[in-house]
Amino acid sequence: LSNLGQKDEIDRAMQLGESVYGCFQMSGHTSTLLLLNYALGMVQVRKIPVGFMTLVKAIAEKMGVPTQDAIQVMAHKDLVGEVVPMSPNDVESEALIQSRSLQFQALQPPLTRLLEDIKEFLAFFAFQKAAGVPKQLELFGAVGRVTGLAEWLGQYTDLSMVMCKESILELFARMEHPVGCNLLKGAESNL
Repeated sequence: LSNLGQKDEIDRAMQLGESVYGCFQMSGHTSTLLLLNYALGMVQVRKIPVGFMTLVKAIAEKMGVPTQDAIQVMAHKDLVGEVVPMSPNDVESEALIQSRSLQFQALQPPLTRLLEDIKEFLAFFAFQKAAGVPKQLELFGAVGRVTGLAEWLGQYTDLSMVMCKESILELFARMEHPVGCNLLKGAESNL
C-alpha cells in the first residue's frame, strides 16, 4: 500500500464506521497489512515477505511444473485449505510435514510465515500500541487468485475476511473528498 492507498484506507475506515480498520493486500512478492484506529490517529503498516509469486514458485518447484501451470492450479484448486500452520523448528512438525502431500510441503512454510507475521502485527497493534483489533480485514490484490486463501486466513486469524472487488486505486479515484492526516503532528523536527 502506498501513501495513496493509506489515505484511501483512512477514508474507508471512516465510511465503514469501524473503530479499528484493517486491510491486507497481496502483491507479487510481498504482502502489506495496514491497521488503523482513526479515533487515536494511529496508522501502522507492515510489509510481509510473502506474496502471490512466493506461493506460486513454491508449488512450481515442489511439483516440478512451469510457473504458469502453478498459477492455473492455484486459481482453480484449493491447495491452501489442507495446510496447517506449524513451527518449522519442531521435530514432530517436520515429520508431519514430510508425510503430507507435495502441495502441503510446498505451501506450509510460506503460509505459516504469512500467518505468523499477520498475527504478530495484530498483537503488536492491539497490545503494544493499545489500539485494538479489527473485526475484519478487507482483502485486496492477488488474494483472490489463490483459491481458499481468504477462508484459510479467516480460520487461523479468527477475523472475518472481506474480498474487495475493486482495487485500492479504484477506491481512491472514487473519493469525493480525499482525506489526509498529518503523520508528523507533534514531531520535534522536520524530515
